[in-house]
This record gives sequence, C-alpha cells and structure tokens, in this order.
Amino acid sequence: MKATSGKIRLSASDLSNHLACGHATALDVQVAIGGRDAPQWRSPDLWVLQQRGMAHEKAYLAHLECKGLSIVNLRETVGD
Repeated sequence: MKATSGKIRLSASDLSNHLACGHATALDVQVAIGGRDAPQWRSPDLWVLQQRGMAHEKAYLAHLECKGLSIVNLRETVGD
C-alpha cells in the first residue's frame, strides 16, 4: 500500500490482508499516509519466503519468454 498524489495504491497482498483482517487494513492506511510508523518486527522466515517467491517468478517469466511470449515489466512502464 502506498500513498501518492493524494491517492492510495493497493496491491494484491493488500486485498488479501484486508480479507483476513479489516483492522490490519486500517493500520496499513495509517502507515501509508504517515499517521503512524510501520512495525519493526519481521518474521524470521519471511526472507526465505520472499526469496523463493522471487525465484519462482523469475523462472516463470523465463519459461514464458522461452515460449516466445513477450513480457512487459510494469515497473519500467509505470514506475514505483
């Protein structure tokens, strides 16, 4: 979740988190608009999950490219 130009941009993870806990969404909004600090604690296994997810995504994109499909990186198109 990011607040830019007076608008809040949501991700798929934000939607999933909201379905699990509406209060967490309210807290995330406060963090995005600067009303509170983000929590500092992180789960010890979070890094491993993130790395495995990134490796999976990279391998899948390579698979699609090998099939002759073109890939558009939205970060290059839209920016962060």
